[in-house]
Amino acid sequence: MLRYKWFLFFFPAVLFFLLFFFVRSSHSDSLLSYRQEGREITQKLIYQLRQTKDYQQLIAGKNELKQKFNQLAKMMIAAHALYLQKGELSSYLFISEEEHILSEQLKAELDRLYQIEGCRQMLESCEEEALQSLAFHHTKNAGLQTE
Repeated sequence: MLRYKWFLFFFPAVLFFLLFFFVRSSHSDSLLSYRQEGREITQKLIYQLRQTKDYQQLIAGKNELKQKFNQLAKMMIAAHALYLQKGELSSYLFISEEEHILSEQLKAELDRLYQIEGCRQMLESCEEEALQSLAFHHTKNAGLQTE
């Protein structure tokens, strides 16, 4: 049984929230580059998930999926660390329609694959390391976040 199973189930919502948080609180070119990098990784992730039609294909792409989830988590952690370093920079930025659509597409693809026997557990194993990194970072920095 996975220790972070509740977190795995809510991964798309957590992704949306984290992207919104980084987008809303960022103003510098560096943070904006993280925003773009997050969109690119998410697009690649959606594309790979769309190409996956059954459990066997999911197994074949497991390492790539795990790598993409880990890339996304590392990017989020780096962006959040930069945000903590610079403090509250601006609140005028908002999540774009494109980013909202990407979030919904990712959620839809994960939901679709969750319906295929065995795929939920396989996806959860692909997400686990990334989610553990995010949970550790969040716990470590819980008291450091600025409002």
